Amino acid sequence: MHTQSRLEVQKCPMCGAPLRIHPHDTTALCVYCDAPITIHRGSQGEYQLSEDQALGREAATQIKKLLASGQEAQASLLYAQRTGVSAEEANQTIVNFSEHTQVSLFFRSTLNALGMSTALLLLGLVGLSGWLITVKPGIGIAVIVPALLFLLLLRGQFIRTIHYLTSARIGQARVLYHALLLDKIEDIRIARVNLEVHGPDGERFEVETHIKVRESALSKIQSGQVLEVKYLPNQPDSVLYGRGLKSTIIG
Repeated sequence: MHTQSRLEVQKCPMCGAPLRIHPHDTTALCVYCDAPITIHRGSQGEYQLSEDQALGREAATQIKKLLASGQEAQASLLYAQRTGVSAEEANQTIVNFSEHTQVSLFFRSTLNALGMSTALLLLGLVGLSGWLITVKPGIGIAVIVPALLFLLLLRGQFIRTIHYLTSARIGQARVLYHALLLDKIEDIRIARVNLEVHGPDGERFEVETHIKVRESALSKIQSGQVLEVKYLPNQPDSVLYGRGLKSTIIG
């Protein structure tokens, strides 16, 4: 296993999208086109990537569905059976693929105005409870304990929101590649997008991130479309869709 080794970014030989692999991987799955990829090294160590005809797109899509339903072991077994690779190689490929198709947007999002107001109110309650404990200990403890618990839950988002409020830059991002993940809440889909971001000071960089999009607005994330994004200086991975306080939904 080499789950801790450095990821390298190559290009999918079928669609040209970024393909993140570990140095010793022999197989991979493209997040964007679901192509199964065989990885060889040339005599000079250069990568030679080609589509693995043994697996096929249909089985790759089935693997994606298994992962979306939490059946990682079944996905690894199917991959090993169809490609003939070892169980270890199959498991590593599935783990790599899973890392890029499953994401918790909660821990990357910012708070909206109501969320910020709630966090500030809780901070005030904690301060008030400190005084209240000296006067009425029972009531003070009853107030401060739940307030602290909620603050701990919102801490990451609160700090992140402050950073975006004080430092975020607004830029334009052109969609290079996109992939709809199978996670769905009502009419909202989660998409992984490869963006080319153009900042206000002429800076330009590529980044992969996840965004929320309504099914009625899927055309807005097609290749070539331009989105407005915000990000923190010198932190490409901080890119979020939308201009306002809250990271919004496309559509």
